[in-house]
Amino acid sequence: MKLLPACVICLYDREMRRARKLDDESEREAYIEEVRQILRYERLDNPPEYISRCMDVFEGAYHKGDPESLKPLKAHFNEMMMRLEPGLTERVEAAADPLLSALKLAQAGNYIDSVTMPELHDEELLELLESFEDWEVDEELYGALRDDLTRAERIVYTPDNCGEIVCDLIFLRQIRRHYPQVHIQVIVRGEEVMNDVTMFDAEQIGMTEEFDVIGNGTDILGTSLHMMTEESARMVREADVIIAKGQGNFETLHGSGLNIYYLLLCKCPYFSFRFKSVQLSSVFCHERIELARDEVEEGLA
Repeated sequence: MKLLPACVICLYDREMRRARKLDDESEREAYIEEVRQILRYERLDNPPEYISRCMDVFEGAYHKGDPESLKPLKAHFNEMMMRLEPGLTERVEAAADPLLSALKLAQAGNYIDSVTMPELHDEELLELLESFEDWEVDEELYGALRDDLTRAERIVYTPDNCGEIVCDLIFLRQIRRHYPQVHIQVIVRGEEVMNDVTMFDAEQIGMTEEFDVIGNGTDILGTSLHMMTEESARMVREADVIIAKGQGNFETLHGSGLNIYYLLLCKCPYFSFRFKSVQLSSVFCHERIELARDEVEEGLA
């Protein structure tokens, strides 16, 4: 996804909040100036890459920020969702269309995002998990996904956040159940970054015991094809179907033209505008449809 003016403003505001953590006024001013230079001159493609670059500067130059600091939050949501997993699985399997129910559940789990949702509340998550079965899904697009899965041999699934990955596991089990001919490759973040999913989280919830999981080699809040490892990038490009979870994966993968189905919740003003949705509403869309929309909008601009 191209970096938009609205994204620049949002990124700048985000870094101003980070700068307030610096007690020394001269350090704050120096960091703010570095952020301005990054946003002005860096040759990066999308918001997650800019966030990663700013995090590197902040943590490296000012020795602030600890990748381990979110471990308790990650553990909390992984453990919470693992406790809920048997009941969620039971509800999915009792549904008239278990695959569709699992897809909606995977969307609901996208709430657990400490980047776009600075304050996460168990109660709000539980409300989403209680109501996901009532959400509407584009029937034509869902039919296209099922047709693609019927023909597919290789699927790549890119998770987003901790805790949420339990919902992904339930969804992946349904895909495997309905399409046993498909090899499913899960690609997680290569290093700790915010509360995003890494190999540690996949192992903690037992995903690595059921599916092939690899790291992408980066600490970027998404799946950046030109920055991840050659092996993981090749897997994405050669996949028959890609299912990408969350805003960060949309921001990094959109524009690739690949056969990508995106699942997420709207959690920022631009995404609410783009998808004509309210905060925390569900989004199910396809890469090529979104590219066509971009072309129309550029033509009207």
